[in-house]
Amino acid sequence: MAIQQGEVADAAAIIGHWPVSPTGATMAQAASGKTPGAAPADTAQQSRDAGKSQGGATNLEKGRGIAVARYPASHGMPALDLSLIHEKPDKWVFDIPDNIDGKKLFENLVHHLDMLGDPKTWPDNPNEAYRVVAHHILMAMYDVTPQPGAGQ
Repeated sequence: MAIQQGEVADAAAIIGHWPVSPTGATMAQAASGKTPGAAPADTAQQSRDAGKSQGGATNLEKGRGIAVARYPASHGMPALDLSLIHEKPDKWVFDIPDNIDGKKLFENLVHHLDMLGDPKTWPDNPNEAYRVVAHHILMAMYDVTPQPGAGQ
């Protein structure tokens, strides 16, 4: 897994572009505002957050550690760019999009667990099976659905 880590230098520059699009954005694209495939930024939320010292609901104050981890494509599933944010005292947490509430996360997890129900799709190697399950859970967290016809 490749990880790009940095610090927030200017919260106003990334508000509305964080977390990054899980299906192709990089931190450089997010900082520049050119985030392909990302949901349209909530301009009302951006304007509410712009005057706040810590980035408002985005929790992106100057100096906060952020990272993007690339989970590689495998088993017919796409590569994922996972947004992480540093929390005190010393832990990293996934920063999922604000539109993913508890109900949506539950629905996504049920959908992805249903995809795992067919034993013919499981790899023979237990480590690969763990990777498949992890990939589905991460896809559920970031509301990513495999493309139709993609092999599992």
